[in-house]
Amino acid sequence: MSYFKFIVIGGVIALTGCSKGDDQPQQTVAEPSISSNVVQETASEAAVAVMSDADRGRVCRGSAAALNGRSYNTVKVIGTNQEYIRVQWKRPDDGKKWKQDCRFEGDKVIWRGVDAFGPGSGEGRWRTDPRDETITYKLERGVVTITIVLDGEQMTTKTFAS
Repeated sequence: MSYFKFIVIGGVIALTGCSKGDDQPQQTVAEPSISSNVVQETASEAAVAVMSDADRGRVCRGSAAALNGRSYNTVKVIGTNQEYIRVQWKRPDDGKKWKQDCRFEGDKVIWRGVDAFGPGSGEGRWRTDPRDETITYKLERGVVTITIVLDGEQMTTKTFAS
């Protein structure tokens, strides 16, 4: 518990004992429960844990398509593991293959480019910097909705039916 919270709670306790002499009920201030936040995070992580590889692939395909202005049908899943999904698409004007990995944190898609500087150039950084765009998803009955927000402004929302 921080020093500031200790002083505030101590002050509330001290003032609660003070009374004007009237019999009006005293107001108490309850500190927020830490366990409720833990339960929400755990529930969110559990939702991702039960998402099938096929659903993770749908969401990753949708996020890559929305982020890169591509057709959902041209983005293909080329690999899966416990940590992430890898997708690939071919740019139509020059035939260059692009790859992207996706992992999930709650309803967020975290991505990184793969071999962006040529075959074998490796994996890029996960887009977790506060200045990076935020990609969220919603998956209902095979329909994927991707929303991209940058600097607090919604850049795009795309919906894909698989």
